[in-house]
Amino acid sequence: MTLPNFLIFGVQKAGTTSIYSYLLQHPQVYMSPIKEPGFMGCEASGLTAAEVDQIVPQFTPGGRKRILRLEDYEALFDQVQDEIAIGEISPNYLFCYRKSAADIQKYVPQAKLIAVLRNPIERAYSDYLMNVRQVVGNRKSLAEQVAMSATTSHTLSKGSMQMASNTT
Repeated sequence: MTLPNFLIFGVQKAGTTSIYSYLLQHPQVYMSPIKEPGFMGCEASGLTAAEVDQIVPQFTPGGRKRILRLEDYEALFDQVQDEIAIGEISPNYLFCYRKSAADIQKYVPQAKLIAVLRNPIERAYSDYLMNVRQVVGNRKSLAEQVAMSATTSHTLSKGSMQMASNTT
């Protein structure tokens, strides 16, 4: 069983997608074929397979299949051959740090941790511009979004006012 020896996490809109694509090109680096598997710290950790199937949504709001079981996470690294660095990128490990830190210690305690950060003003503005480009119905100004979600969400609302609590 091969698991990552490095994890990258951080804030949205800080370049993790670019970093992922650069690392995919390096011959001595194996990256999870799924960017942002989000296994560490997910709400399914500690649940039985039956509980996961019944309780936890199997897909993200964006429609991507979620990695909820250890065996599914391990399968992401089945194709590792002789790469020196084996990793994955899940920005949300930073925001679910209480659960993700415990899972990282449990499953990959020797993994190197790499945090990707960005000036918060530039990050918020970049997120706002992405929302404008996506035209998903978000008619609120950047100031209104920040005022509404500054204490309850790590990302600005994308078209609705459903906000995720970051208390986990």
